[in-house]
Parts: sequence; structure tokens; C-alpha cells
Amino acid sequence: MKQAENTAACGCGEGSARALQLAGRIIAKPEALDSHEGLLTQIAEAFDASGAGLAAGPNWQPLWRHVTPGRSNTKVEAAWPWSLPQTAAELRNSRVARSYAIGERFGVLAAWGQHETADGWILWVERDSPRPWEGWTPEALGVVAACMARAASAEPGAPSWAAQLECLARRQRLDEIAQVVRKLAHDFGNVLTSILGFAELSRALVPAGSPVQRYQAELHKAATAGASWTQQLQQFARNDTAPGGSANVSQLLRDMYALPQPTGKHLSFDWSVPANLPRVAIDTDSLSLVMHALLHNAAEASGREGTIRTTAQARELGAASCLDYLGRLNPGRVVELSVQDSGEGIGDGVRRRLFRDLFLTTRARKRGMGLAIAYGLVAAHNGGIKLETHTHGGTTVRIVLPVSPEGDSCGQCNR
Repeated sequence: MKQAENTAACGCGEGSARALQLAGRIIAKPEALDSHEGLLTQIAEAFDASGAGLAAGPNWQPLWRHVTPGRSNTKVEAAWPWSLPQTAAELRNSRVARSYAIGERFGVLAAWGQHETADGWILWVERDSPRPWEGWTPEALGVVAACMARAASAEPGAPSWAAQLECLARRQRLDEIAQVVRKLAHDFGNVLTSILGFAELSRALVPAGSPVQRYQAELHKAATAGASWTQQLQQFARNDTAPGGSANVSQLLRDMYALPQPTGKHLSFDWSVPANLPRVAIDTDSLSLVMHALLHNAAEASGREGTIRTTAQARELGAASCLDYLGRLNPGRVVELSVQDSGEGIGDGVRRRLFRDLFLTTRARKRGMGLAIAYGLVAAHNGGIKLETHTHGGTTVRIVLPVSPEGDSCGQCNR
């Protein structure tokens, strides 16, 4: 805010003054510009531009773009300037916005924005002219980007567009982690395959009941556990879109609730799952793994006594809502499944790390991979996942999966 006042005092033009007033409103009342559509509309108006937009990595393609009605019919066919790594780096290291020409009839002014937990984004305004933006306009756009970053860091009260950018940053971070984990899990799996193979071959050569046989049995047991752990890492890190599958959500959940409760628990279960849900585009085994991980986490969080609530519904998912989930979602008909526990909820420190750092639990016989596995499987089937922690305790995990082609031909979607 101080930077906005100082710049205004230097005699900037009317257009820049409007932009700095907008920057002040973003800081003072970020909730008033909650949607990205409203935010970009006001940015375009403040800079008297024909449009405005936000781009995000890793390829820095436009995430949102608003074109002012009647001002521009420009369709950008050339690459955006910041799609080049050197241009993105230039913007990252600049405190003011920079002008770029796209072809002979189009120009943009772009600035870098970033708050403490995100990987950064690019804010731009555009017009039907390739000439450079003059006066205080580049500084003003830099101030607006900085104020957006500050508003995005507000907790609680961050606007929805900031939460969506944060979700996108976590998705990118998970993709980066998965690349490393995929390679390590593959190589480590090869090593364990050799250990298990030779451990099996040596069994017949060791006298029964001897100390060596006991050691060999422990070696085989440890290698088997390592292979299981490696398989979990591979489930998280899979990068391919899974082949077609179709699962009956209603039947699967009914079967899962017929399973015995975790040992030592006295939990109650509340579930609302319509019998006529459309089938989803995931194989039954993968969906079973996902739901098992979510229910097991909910049981652990709920303590010795508590309630686990499970719901499912069919719905229509729009393009904007897709940005609220981690995964590889596309707009369309989906089935949403939610699992809510009655635990203490997720603390701020843990919540900031969830789906951002791959960290493990220190509890005995636990690995903390449940959510990571759920994310990997859901994302591989073009679905999404998100967590909601509640003020009075408890956490809800929501997953959405696209309706399969055969499920799309029957049933009705709840709008």
C-alpha cells in the first residue's frame, strides 16, 4: 500500500492512478474481488486494456484470460512471450512489468507475481497494438501483481482465485516429486527383485531349523515389505493415463462397509450413497485402493471412538471448479465421493505441506502414503482430490472421477 501511495505522489498519469487505486482495493478488501473473472475485468478496465490474464507454469500457458467485450477480437496464434524459459526468468527477476509484441498488431505488458507458498504466476494486460507501454504503467502493473501476491497470502480470507493458484502450484510440485520418485522406485524395485529371487533360491540350501534359516526368513520378510513399499511409491508416481475401466461406486462402497472395523476401534459409520449412481471411469481394484486409503486415514484420525461419514453424488463439474482439485480433471459429468472423519482436523503447518512435500509418518508400521496413493490413482484416471478441514474439527477428503461412457448413458446427474 505504501508503494502505491509513493508512486501516486510522483505524478503518474490517470491510467496508472486507476491501477494503483485498484491495487489498494485488492489489499484492503480482497474478498470483494473473489473470482478471477471479476479480478481480471477490473484489471483490464484500470489499465484501459483490451484484456487481461494470468499464466502459470510449468509451460506458462494462459490459465485465465479475459477479453473486454467490443475492445478486441484478437486470437493469439503465436506463442506467448513467457513460454520461452529466458523470458519467464526475465519476468521473475524484474520488479516492474515488461512490454512484449506478439506479431504486428498485438502487444502485452506482463509482470511476475508470487506469494510465499506458491511457485509464481504471470499477470498481463493486452491491447491491439505492438507499441511499448509507456509512463508509469509498467510500475503500476508490478504494484498490482505484488498486491495480488499479498492478498493471496492472507489466512484466513484469501480469495478463491488465490486458492486455485495455490492448488495449481501444488499440482506442479507433485508432478516434479513424481518424476524423481518414479525413477527411484523403478531402480529400487529392480534391486529388491534380485534380493527376493536369490532369497527364494537359497531356501532349499539352508538346513531346516538352523539359525541361518531364521536369518534368511527375516531377510525375505524385509525384502517383501520393501517391495510392497516400492509398489506404493509407484502407485503415487504413475504418469500415464490408466487404460479404460468401469466401476460401480454404490456396490463397491456397500462391500467395503461390510469389512470389519480396525482393531481396537469403536467407530460408527454414517453413509449416504445412492444405489443408482452412474459407473465411473476407473477399474474396481484401483477405486478400492483409493477408498481403502481414505477410510483407513479417517479411522486413524477419529481415534478410538468417532464417526466416519461417507457420501457420494453425481454432479456436473465446470472448468472453474476443476481448478479446486489436485489431479488431471476435465469439465463434465463426475461422481464425487467424500469421506469425513471426526478427528481434530489438520493443523496449519501440516496443511501447508500436504500434497506439497512428500513427508512420512514416524508412527510404527505406518508410512503416511495413503493420500499420495489416492492422488496418484485418481489423477491417472483423470480425476481429482481435495481436502477440507473444518473449524470445529474433522477433515473431509473429496475425490471426483469422470463418469464412464457406459455410465453416461444411464442415470441422472444432480445439478
